[in-house]
Amino acid sequence: MAEFISFFFGFFTFTADASHAAYFWMFIPHMLRAVLSLLIIKKIPTINEMVGNITINPGEKIPFNKIGKLAATGAKESFDLFAGNVSKLLLVYTILTVIALTLDIMVLFIGAADMNSDAGAVGSVFITLMAFYYFLVAFYYFSWAFSVKMRMPDSVSSAALFCLLGLFKKMDTTVELND
Repeated sequence: MAEFISFFFGFFTFTADASHAAYFWMFIPHMLRAVLSLLIIKKIPTINEMVGNITINPGEKIPFNKIGKLAATGAKESFDLFAGNVSKLLLVYTILTVIALTLDIMVLFIGAADMNSDAGAVGSVFITLMAFYYFLVAFYYFSWAFSVKMRMPDSVSSAALFCLLGLFKKMDTTVELND
């Protein structure tokens, strides 16, 4: 949502001072990322959906030690459904993030170089600040993904990182339910 707001704020700023408006359009991947993130968030399964995936026969008594296995089975089914619905979107999101980071670095250096001239000083400063802000937003995604990897057990840490980057096939071959 922050990417939407800052994009439109920048758009209205560059309607007043169009000296650096051409560089502003290099932030479009951030708008696409924002749309994709809303689609991905909408497809995340809720706790109710995960619990709904647990199959228990009515009237069956379940020992306490089997509850964890049932919950893991329900979570795995929800994960499989989520991976099927979102894997391509998350991979496109990752690719757009790499493109956005590349463009942000380019605009950051262009804006910093333009600060040396007197023409469009406001536009130079604003485009540099926007590039820095968008760089931080895009970089945060990779920082978050690597921080999740570091908090996971070694047996699933790499697979979890790949999943966060949109490569769910690796998770299917790595994580198996323990009997």
